[in-house]
Amino acid sequence: MSYIGNTKIGKMFLGDIEIAKAYLGDTLVFQKKAASRLPAGYTEVEYISNPSTAYIRTALYGDNTSWTLTAQRTSGSSNAILIGRRTSSGQWFGGLSNGRWGSNTASGAYVAINSTVKSSIVLSFGTTNISGTVDGSSFSRNGSASSSGSSYRYSLFSYGGNYPFVGSIFGDVVGVRNNAEIFHGVCCTDPNGVAGLYDLISETFYDSYNDVALVAGPAI
Repeated sequence: MSYIGNTKIGKMFLGDIEIAKAYLGDTLVFQKKAASRLPAGYTEVEYISNPSTAYIRTALYGDNTSWTLTAQRTSGSSNAILIGRRTSSGQWFGGLSNGRWGSNTASGAYVAINSTVKSSIVLSFGTTNISGTVDGSSFSRNGSASSSGSSYRYSLFSYGGNYPFVGSIFGDVVGVRNNAEIFHGVCCTDPNGVAGLYDLISETFYDSYNDVALVAGPAI
């Protein structure tokens, strides 16, 4: 942003043409601010973090859903759910008690990458299986969700506050079913400064489902 005196310059024109960038010699002195993909009052941030037991409960449930996200665990030696739906059969993914990324327990499927490393994750929740990759390394584990009802929605950072994933999600969280995006969450804060995900598909803001607030990273 540039200034004339104490006044911020939001736009700059040459005749009727709006200027995207302006230089003084080799120095960039003005750059047009990119239009936000979020509604007015929302601010995109680098990441959102769970400090203890906060979690996001989405409106989505059902089989055959793929998810793409980037995450990093802060610490912890117990199982921690990054994303999953409530089940007795192990349909969740996160950090395991052995310190690795994986599904269900340390004795289940996992990849030899520590969950405290920032990682790109691609997951597929099927009817009887969860599989995916972490930074390109594959895993797969059998296990069926115990119900596809509304009480078994996909949650992030835990489900129901159980097995919390203390750590961060970076950038976007994308859910796909039948080759179509059904969820596209953007890390952000709302007009009141509350941290969460804004779903571009449903135009819905999801903050923490309980009374523990998520923490926002720096604004983008």
